[in-house]
Amino acid sequence: MGAKYSWDAARRRFHVGRNQWISFRHWTDKGYVFCRAEIPLGVCDCCGAKHWNQDAKAIINEVVRREYGQASLALLMRVLINRDC
Repeated sequence: MGAKYSWDAARRRFHVGRNQWISFRHWTDKGYVFCRAEIPLGVCDCCGAKHWNQDAKAIINEVVRREYGQASLALLMRVLINRDC
């Protein structure tokens, strides 16, 4: 994807949009889930500050939900394998 540019007239700065891979962990009732996602970031060309938009938050929530489901399945498999017959 190419970079997107927008003009912030109030601050008189350009914001460059780009996608960036991030890795993070999120605490759940089943322990930590480890996630990796590519999210859109806005970067100020003047100071380099990064900011997320609603699309990035939605992607992060979906990744956590997906990894949580996989953690639930892995926990169930461990219980079934280690269960006394």
